[in-house]
Amino acid sequence: MRELNLRAVPSSSPEAAPVSRIRGPKLSPFIAKSKGVPFEEGLAKAEAAGKTIASFARFGRIADHSDEAHELFEVFQSWTGTIFAYIEPRKALGPVIESTDARNRWVVHVPEHYREAKDAVLFVDHPEYTIERDGRNRVVHASSFNLVSDFASITGWLPTDPKHGIPVGDRNASYSHPGARFLWREKTMVGPASVGLGLWRYLYLADSPSSKFGMAVEAPPPELRLVK
Repeated sequence: MRELNLRAVPSSSPEAAPVSRIRGPKLSPFIAKSKGVPFEEGLAKAEAAGKTIASFARFGRIADHSDEAHELFEVFQSWTGTIFAYIEPRKALGPVIESTDARNRWVVHVPEHYREAKDAVLFVDHPEYTIERDGRNRVVHASSFNLVSDFASITGWLPTDPKHGIPVGDRNASYSHPGARFLWREKTMVGPASVGLGLWRYLYLADSPSSKFGMAVEAPPPELRLVK
């Protein structure tokens, strides 16, 4: 099997020089939607540059009509660095979750302590995972998966988990509520989330990883200079 390591290449590797991971409170455009790429290609580009792909939660902190929103508009529809895994409602997650897109089969082995959870979603942010590649199989290995219970089973505007901003429950919420998110989901899915069309409050869990989207990455704050 071939493993795609989603972390900087160690200094002992003959393949590449060491790359420091760039983190920061700000977001910066990395790939414009007009030059969009499949998720794995964008991931490889981010890794080569030592970048951290913006998570779904970080996109959710963008303020409407802010300078940051204006600066990032070119990336939408955008991949996030967050990979989700869930199954159809009212069923326990079980030991394995898998889904298939036009190109590949995506798989998550569920940690034993989560296997009995129902109406739940697992997720992990970049760079806390690796993807093992074997032919058309893509197996996601995480240092630690997060879990949110009462994951929403319907598509629409919904209230959210207060910690992670993930849609929960089955009662629609008003889009005007600042904490509401729009969810578009499949019955079962393993793969990266996208946020769409300048609407970062939209969580798309129905896009094939082979779709071509833009991408944003974390960036450090600008250096402060003393004005003399």
